[in-house]
Amino acid sequence: MARIDYKVLRHIHDNPSNYTCKPSGKGNYFHGSVPQELIQLQRLKVMDFSLNNFDGEIPSWLHFLPKLQILSLRGNSFPGFILPFLSNISMFQYLHLSSNPLQGKILEDIGNLHNLKTLALQDNRLTSVIPLQIFNISTMEFLAFEENNFIGNLPLQVCHGLPILQGLYLARNDLDGEIPSNLSKCLQLQNLSLSHNKFRGSIPGEIGSIRTLQYLYLGVNDLSGAIPCKLGNMENLKKLIMGYNFLNGSILASIFDISSLQYIEIQHCCLSVWALYEIGTLYNLEHLSLNNNNLNGPIPNFLGNLGSIEKVDLQENNFISKSPEMSFITSLTTCIYLTKLAFGNNPLNGILLFSIGNLSTSPQYLYGDNCDLRGSIPNEIGNLTNLTMLSLFGNELTGSIPTSMGNMQKLQGLYILRNKLSGSILDSLRSIPSTTGDLQSLSDLSFAYNALQGSLLESMDKMLSLEQLDLSHNNLFGNIPKSLEALKYLAYLDVFSMI
Repeated sequence: MARIDYKVLRHIHDNPSNYTCKPSGKGNYFHGSVPQELIQLQRLKVMDFSLNNFDGEIPSWLHFLPKLQILSLRGNSFPGFILPFLSNISMFQYLHLSSNPLQGKILEDIGNLHNLKTLALQDNRLTSVIPLQIFNISTMEFLAFEENNFIGNLPLQVCHGLPILQGLYLARNDLDGEIPSNLSKCLQLQNLSLSHNKFRGSIPGEIGSIRTLQYLYLGVNDLSGAIPCKLGNMENLKKLIMGYNFLNGSILASIFDISSLQYIEIQHCCLSVWALYEIGTLYNLEHLSLNNNNLNGPIPNFLGNLGSIEKVDLQENNFISKSPEMSFITSLTTCIYLTKLAFGNNPLNGILLFSIGNLSTSPQYLYGDNCDLRGSIPNEIGNLTNLTMLSLFGNELTGSIPTSMGNMQKLQGLYILRNKLSGSILDSLRSIPSTTGDLQSLSDLSFAYNALQGSLLESMDKMLSLEQLDLSHNNLFGNIPKSLEALKYLAYLDVFSMI
């Protein structure tokens, strides 16, 4: 790492007219203090020293730069407090002090910066209440206070003095109280981030009148009540994150008519009704997470109309299947970008058909555990050659483990414990390492609580990445292969009840 060269600073001192706009040391390895010689640059408008290793207090001489409009010191090691002199730089438009170990509270005088457009203080150690004066800076476009320790309520008239606010970032603090309905007055708001706080009460329906809103983050709070119907009016919304709250009632059809939506997360709530019979206009949806609710009824086949979908997580609900063949899986065979499908812990009482092998080769994660699956594992499952995780444990699956699983060369976790699988353990293990380049990426393997028979394979030493191996509670016999000693990453081995 290096300090700023004082020969350079001497040149700046002797030729100040050449350095009136933007000295930038962004993204280097400078350390130490910001040199006071820069005070000579009386016409300086922009100072960007972000992403370095400067330390010491934020320079008090900055207020002697009368034309300074943009100051970025983010990503350094400035300790201490936000000093009062910063509020005297009346020309400030952009103040970025994020990702420093700053502490203490924001002084009320910062409300004197009447030209400020962006105030970014996220990822510090700031505490106390956010001063009301900040919410009266009418020029403000972006307020970013995420990842601090702010407390208290948001003012009821939060948007009264912020008519052109575009981004309000307050996630990961200790803010509480109700979310003000006055947010609807921020008619240019595009990003509202209130996740990971302690907000309570209901979601104000008035937010739905913010037609410019693109990103709404309300997850991990104490919000309750129903999802407001008016949220369906946000015609430009791209991301809707409301999980880990106490929301109840239904998932509204109006939300599924927002054609711009790409991302929906409403998991770990208390939703009980899936009031949808068609997909609406969600043709751009890429991510759908509704897991860990109380949703019931059949999983709809219209999921297959989500042409852009990448991840579907419906785990931990009360969904059933329209038919024993679980036709919703067949419908998803048209979704060529699908990487994750999770439907475990639902009372589906269905059968895995060969159509599961007709899913595109894109799936990497398939979770179908604890959902009353019957019948055998179809041989076509081996077509899913990009799978890294396959979990089918806790079902009623019978028959042998398909040898086609040997095609899954990228598999890292295979969990088919607690079923009624039978056949030779030799055939089961041999199908995994021998037919496919030895599945050297496999780290977790569990066949426990089945009815597999026979002795272990001597050449298991080829599963070099294996960390956990559970073959307990089967009908195995013989010696534990000496080849296991080559598995240097193995941390868990269970062969309980082996004869």
